[in-house]
Amino acid sequence: MPRRDAHDMTQIARQLLIVRLASSRRRGLTVNDLVDETGASEKTIRRDISALQQSGFPLEEIEEAYGRKRWRMAADEGLANVRLDASELLSIYVAVKKMESFAGTPLWEGVESAIRKIRSTVGESLIRYLDKVERAVGVSQTRSSDYSGHGPILDDLMMATEERRTTHITYQSQRSTEPLTYDVWPYHLKEFRGSFYLIAQSHQHDEIRTFKVDRISNVHVDNFPFPEPKSFDPERFFKNSFGIFSSDGPPITVRIRFESAVRRFVEEHQWGSCRRLEPQHDGSLLGVFVVTDLEEIESFVMSFGGQAIVLEPDELKSTVRTAAIRMAKAHSGEDDAAASISSSQALARSET
Repeated sequence: MPRRDAHDMTQIARQLLIVRLASSRRRGLTVNDLVDETGASEKTIRRDISALQQSGFPLEEIEEAYGRKRWRMAADEGLANVRLDASELLSIYVAVKKMESFAGTPLWEGVESAIRKIRSTVGESLIRYLDKVERAVGVSQTRSSDYSGHGPILDDLMMATEERRTTHITYQSQRSTEPLTYDVWPYHLKEFRGSFYLIAQSHQHDEIRTFKVDRISNVHVDNFPFPEPKSFDPERFFKNSFGIFSSDGPPITVRIRFESAVRRFVEEHQWGSCRRLEPQHDGSLLGVFVVTDLEEIESFVMSFGGQAIVLEPDELKSTVRTAAIRMAKAHSGEDDAAASISSSQALARSET
């Protein structure tokens, strides 16, 4: 069997492969077998096995004749004792089939394997029923990214994040006309609405930045480690995030008045960084948000048209006003001056 390149596989991907192989090979595998499968060293494989055992995976060592040893997943303990009833099986089957955003990642092979096992275990009549339920209970993936061609990039980013290694990425932002190279310390990979984002310290910007993985065309991971980011905590970093973008700047309080026509819609949903919603006597709704970045909440306000009015801060009021004027000009057919005047008058009326 051809030996894999150890650099093509992250620690997580390698350990997931060990678990999958140890579960599927009844006779188990030797350490040398796993070396051939992963391309890692014998020392690394033994360290992976120890880490998996400490994490609770029931990997057992079997000694054969002449002292030959194999590793396999114990059949009578640990995960093998998990029993699923019909409703749990149904829920898992429907859920895993909605994980298309993980295609191209080390987890995707496990997702596909789980689907195949469920389909091969239950009867055809139950499969038809599961497919029927899946069609009836849909999960929208209209904004999901396609990572089928980003496998190596995701693997490199995961490895760099796990091993805390300095990384160079070629990235073209939405507003850039050409790709640029950034030197980063990758802290965290986050999935959000079907897309993956890299949270990293950018040395060019001298701050923590969010990079959408779809826009990364090349990754080079150095052998130079960076210090553990003691001040970075993902939960704290996203605490004041309206969506995926955040910063380490000071919190900004945003107050928005939602007209009565959209009040129920706003109340029915959970919004990132929303602190409270206060019903008003005139039927409108006052929303108070705390964020560290205004870009996403600007788009949120614009999505309501004239039914959401920014009360503060002034910076957000100004950017929304500018965007509204630009949108009016693009759709009105009027000349620039007339469109600007009419849009400004409409905004002035809505803010009084």
